[in-house]
Amino acid sequence: MFILTEKPSVSESFAQALGGFTKYGGYWSNRKGDCITNAQGHLLGLKMPEDYDEELGKWSLDQLPIIPPQMEYKVLDKGVKQYKVVKECFKKFDTSEFILATDADREGELIGRLILSAVGFKNWSTAKRFWVSEALEKDVVLEGLKDAKPLKEKEYEHLYEMGRARQHADWFTGLNITRLLTCSVHKKLTFGRVQTAVLRAVCTRDEEIANFKPVPYFQLYCKVVSEGKAFPMLYVDRDGKSRFDSKDGLQQVLSVFNSGSSVTVTDVKETEKSEEPPLLFDITELQKFCSNVFGYDPKQTLDAAQVLYDEKKCLSYPRTASQYMGNDNVKLIEEKYKLLSEQYPRQSAGCSLDAVMNVSKRIFNSAKVEGHHALIPLAPLPPGCSDVLTNVYNAVLLRFFQTLKKPYRYMAVEVQAEKDGHNLEAKGRKVLEEGWKAGFSEEEKDDDGEKESVLPDVKKGDSLLIDGTEIVQKETKPKKAFTNATLLSFMKNPKNEDGESKKLVGLGTSATRAGIIDELINNGYLVKSGKKIVSTDFGRFLIKTVMSIPALESFIRVDNTTRWESLLEESPQEFLSGIKDFVKQNVKGKINAEWKQERETLGDCPLCRDGKILEGTKGFYCSRYKEGCKFTVWKLVAGAKVSANDVKLLIAGKKTAYKKMKSKAGKEFQAALMLEGSDVKFVFKEPAKKKS
Repeated sequence: MFILTEKPSVSESFAQALGGFTKYGGYWSNRKGDCITNAQGHLLGLKMPEDYDEELGKWSLDQLPIIPPQMEYKVLDKGVKQYKVVKECFKKFDTSEFILATDADREGELIGRLILSAVGFKNWSTAKRFWVSEALEKDVVLEGLKDAKPLKEKEYEHLYEMGRARQHADWFTGLNITRLLTCSVHKKLTFGRVQTAVLRAVCTRDEEIANFKPVPYFQLYCKVVSEGKAFPMLYVDRDGKSRFDSKDGLQQVLSVFNSGSSVTVTDVKETEKSEEPPLLFDITELQKFCSNVFGYDPKQTLDAAQVLYDEKKCLSYPRTASQYMGNDNVKLIEEKYKLLSEQYPRQSAGCSLDAVMNVSKRIFNSAKVEGHHALIPLAPLPPGCSDVLTNVYNAVLLRFFQTLKKPYRYMAVEVQAEKDGHNLEAKGRKVLEEGWKAGFSEEEKDDDGEKESVLPDVKKGDSLLIDGTEIVQKETKPKKAFTNATLLSFMKNPKNEDGESKKLVGLGTSATRAGIIDELINNGYLVKSGKKIVSTDFGRFLIKTVMSIPALESFIRVDNTTRWESLLEESPQEFLSGIKDFVKQNVKGKINAEWKQERETLGDCPLCRDGKILEGTKGFYCSRYKEGCKFTVWKLVAGAKVSANDVKLLIAGKKTAYKKMKSKAGKEFQAALMLEGSDVKFVFKEPAKKKS
């Protein structure tokens, strides 16, 4: 038997489940001559133009479009060692009983079959496909091997063709359009189906905010008291209107609700409601949570989760798009609950094993598991972990126990009151059972944390004392600028630009979204401003340039990925043929666009006070350097990158975000930067209080 998996950890799971295997470098084997090896994620990638012809390494418009007659693959630099191991295994071991066990999704099918083709695999007729997304416990592995279907079945072949066509299409469009833009403008402009669509969404949001004109309105509030407890009530006219264009009309109403008088409760509506516990984390939801609660960048969270999985062995595979467990994973959850509830009694308070069965329909659903099951804790956190690792682990642990708790139950309350024909209303809730929200502190709430007024007990006919009135002027608000958390949400569940209600395919994958945001920032298209992520002049120039080419405009719509998926499903061959024709017809000639930018100043020099801070090749400096001002901030401090936005914070007297750094002795540490006079100093975090 010969098994090829996608990742080393999966190979290990197979070896443990089957028993009798010994590890030899990059593969496992037993006395019978069976072999289990892995693809280490990705071993092969598409060749670049210069791999076909070294002349194509020199970018020019004359070369476009670049469409090789036959797409070829090469071993990725990071995979050279493992590819050699895999190739030797295929030579050394019998592959007549071969099982492909890469991830149970389209990408896994592509990765597996590319390797089989590269190593010259011959036994396609007898090969089988292991297709399981549940946690690979022993019983699951053995059952999955027993149920493995022939690899030659059409459904697997179709997935491979879809994956290959999508990969080639991204190469054709991304590479050719990037070169077209760059050679036309004489400045590096990168284009990608996903990243450019994300950039366009941010640019559109920023434009909406910039062009938004707030509209003022007025509301009348009364502070009323019932048995010593005060709460606000809002004035509502007979048409149900509570917002008014001017306060003139409200002045007359104001005199009705004079302090010391009372209003009579005319109606009290109570509706019992409940909120189910949240689902388990996938990596995107974990990144959103950690961004909101700890201020971590998506990549920082992903890297920490990967360390907790690879090195600390206390989290499941993190790069998952699923918030569900497989149907066969009930026993696994029970085992982890028993283990972790003893170690973490505070977090597990209010949980019980009975809850596992109560939520079985909610979290155990193999049909909703995409490649890998949800992110869960597998073991207690080892001692000596950094603050980042501790916080990321505790976030997953908290969500694990919350998911197994009872629903949060409350009574939604609506109170109506009246005086002299004028009406007031108040809405709130009464908590019936805290359930999964018990002990859920404010700092642990994510985006969706909701604050509700708690109203005192009142009933119809009660008299409420008025203890003050106020006309409050407000104004309509624009949409909020994107943050890490809201941009991740948008990428996971994009909204159609045409307002259609049909669900769109997400932008990027759970494993790539953090990298896409980072790349847009590193390329200068987006910038962080506090918690906000906004477009730069350069980013808006790129979108404007692409939008000036009608044929390219559709490629940067958020619904383009959905359109691609539909065409891929129908016929991968026809889809790819259409992409090639599109590139041949539209990637040629020169785009009429020119990038011009006045040199941006980042602020006043904090040293000489007269100069402006400018960005140079290796650092940031004062415009009066020729006059002797020595203010300088280097772009690399202790191995950490310092951005223009960081410098803006520094010269404003603020500290930067915490960064991963490395001392001269090679020791890693985390610190923020802050100016002390004109010198850059490290700011270290206070030691985190350990949770029990």
